[in-house]
Parts: sequence; C-alpha cells; structure tokens
Amino acid sequence: MKKKLLFCIQNPFALDNLFEDIKFLQKSFDITILTTNYLINEDNKEKYENFRRKAKIENLFFLPFYKKGKTSRNIKSMFCTHIFLKNLKKKINFQNFDVCISDGKFFIWQRIILDQFIKKEAIQIGLVLDPVLLPLKEFKELLDGGNVNDITKKLHKLREVKSLEKKKNSILKRFQNVYIRQRDLLFDRKVLSTIFHKNEFSYKESDFRLMETDRFDYKLCFFYSSYYFWEKIYSKKCFLIKLKNDCSCDERLIQKKGKALFLSTMWSNYKKHENFLEEKIDRIVIFFDSLKKKNKHLYQLDFRFHPMENKEIIYQVKDLILKKNLSFVKFEVQNTPLYNLVCNYSYVIGALSGSLSYVKNFCNNIDVYCLKSLSENYSGEYYYLKLINEKIKHYDDINDKFEDENKFLSQNDLNVKASSLSQFLSSITN
Repeated sequence: MKKKLLFCIQNPFALDNLFEDIKFLQKSFDITILTTNYLINEDNKEKYENFRRKAKIENLFFLPFYKKGKTSRNIKSMFCTHIFLKNLKKKINFQNFDVCISDGKFFIWQRIILDQFIKKEAIQIGLVLDPVLLPLKEFKELLDGGNVNDITKKLHKLREVKSLEKKKNSILKRFQNVYIRQRDLLFDRKVLSTIFHKNEFSYKESDFRLMETDRFDYKLCFFYSSYYFWEKIYSKKCFLIKLKNDCSCDERLIQKKGKALFLSTMWSNYKKHENFLEEKIDRIVIFFDSLKKKNKHLYQLDFRFHPMENKEIIYQVKDLILKKNLSFVKFEVQNTPLYNLVCNYSYVIGALSGSLSYVKNFCNNIDVYCLKSLSENYSGEYYYLKLINEKIKHYDDINDKFEDENKFLSQNDLNVKASSLSQFLSSITN
C-alpha cells in the first residue's frame, strides 16, 4: 500500500523544476500538492492541471492566498485563505499523510497545516528551493569560518542586514506599514485564526531571522550554497538533493544544437539610469558574438524573461532589440517549463539566478555561463558564491576571465554526495 505524501509549496512556479521528481515519486506515494494562487492565471493554471493528470497526482489545490493577479494580500484574501483551509480539511484527511514536504513554516497557511492539520507522527521535511539567501558578504564570512548564529543575528528574513539607521518614510507610508503589520499580526494570525481554527499562529522567536523557529525533522537543499548554510544549523539532518533529469542528449550531436538561451533576471534589479537597458543588452550580444566566433554552428539566441517581469519592461527590451536589428534574437514562450526545452540548446547565458543551476541539472550536454556584467550590480563582488559548486561557468566578461569560484573552500568541503529525492524518501520511510 502506498504511503501518502503532501507537498506544501508557496510559489507554484517552483513546481516546474520538480515535475520529473514528482512523476517518479508517484510510483511509491499517493501525492497531494498544495500551493498558492501567486500570479496564477488560466493559462499557467492549465499547465499544472495537465501535469496533475499526466503524472496521476491525487490532488492539486491552489490556495487563494493573494489578491487575484496580485502579489499582495488584503482582508478579503485573508478570509478566503481561512475559509479554503477549513473546507479543504473536510475534503481530505490530513491525518492520513505519512510525510509532508514544505518549503517553509513562515507563511500562515503552512503553519496551520504543519502545526495543526497533519498528525504528529508525520515526518516533516523542509525543502530549500533556492540558493543561499544570505547577503553574499555574510555568506563569505561563513565560508571563512564565521559562526552561523552570530551571522544570522544580524539579518532580517535571512536577506537584509539590519540597519542601525531607520529609513525616513513619509507619515502616510509609515501609517501604511503599521496597518499592514498589525493586519497580519493581529487580524490574520490571531482573530481569524481563532475564529476558524481555534488557535493563534503568532510569529515565533526566529521567524524573522531564519524564516523558521521550529525545526523540521530533515532539511533538503537543491543548491550547494544553501546546503552549506543549513548544514551548520541542522548538522546530520541536512541533505544535498540532486533533481532528476530526463536528458537523452548525445554528446556527439551537440554541434547540431545551434541555439543559445538567455535567461533574464528581473530588470528592476539593476540600478536604473538613462541607458541601463541598452547597456545590458549590448553586454549579452557581445558575449553571444564571442561564443559564435568559437562555435560556428551557433545562429540563434532565444530570450526568456523572468515570469514576474513587468510588461512595460518587456516591451522596452523587445523594442530595443528590434531597433538594433538583432535578427538572430528570438523570444521564448514563457510558460514552457525549463526542463522541457533546455536540451534544444548548446549554451545558456544569464545573470545570477537559481534557474542557471536548474538548467545545468536538466541537460547533460550544455554549458551554462553566469556573466559578471549582469550580476555584480545587484549581488556584489562575491556574486558567484551563490551558485558555488554548481558547475556553472562564472565569467568576468568585463575583464575577460573566469572567476575562481571554489577558492574559499577545500576540495573536501566541496565533495558532498547528493542523493535523489526518491532515494532520500525511501531511506526514511522503509
């Protein structure tokens, strides 16, 4: 008899990179997936519904956590979240789940499920979907032997270093911030939670520092940098996981893949000035031209925008490319999962992004370049440490040289054996 496995994933787009693993896990588990309506529309929702049918997933639910088509919440969406969870508890028996894999305990819906819905005997597994979230200056401090607790004490939600100077906001902005904070702290996590679930779900001691106070039974990481960080906290309960790939590329045929793919980060990451878009596009084109000189089979560069990119920015970038008469640049369809398309390319180019590591993992015969000119601006001089040990080619295209990404760690540190998700689950459930 199959065991029952529950996934709780905040960002539905993160599921794209898990499709192959989930399909494989379906052989051993009855799987239910809970995610949110984060930027979900009818087109991309259909993509997930198709996957559910093909992979024979038992249940797939989209929690109404955000305002429709937005990335923010309001009073209505808070009510909708609690009503949905209350009704969901009647549809499925959470007490039947043997394992729950969640990408956090910070958001209230995940706290309710992990603390109250599932049985205490269920194995709770924390899943880290991204590279290390620490500012890379602090991550470098950790690599140099710094104490993980001393480092995280300085942080807010693992990302920003707490500033000693308070930002000067307008009275209206300060009022809005207080209102949003109290709406979350009091109305959502106390009033509504008590009404619907007879319990409060206030933030705990380390929630705003580590994004979790109560530890999971295990912590799984898809990136070496996040593994290096969380292993300092979880010790032997932390594991590096390698995603499945379905690549059948023949190394002898790689010369026939005449296309390269550019994966764009959010253009809003860059410090804006009059010509910032044109400068970045020029850098991409210069690097692609250098690849073409060495690889005569290259003829096309496909451009893929970040799924959250602003429509106005997309229009501006496309218009610039048209004006520059860059006929070799084409625009890739956004809704296609990366694992379905990377084997069509011989090279991937991009700014610092976890997606670079995902595409490297999905194809056995592909070279992936992370460009300094597109990354240092928003990630700093140690930009390459976020994707350390991921077999990405970190290229300083400003000074025409490769970064020595592994210079801060010994080979012994880097030689970490990665397990597949199915292997790990088999080892703890059999």
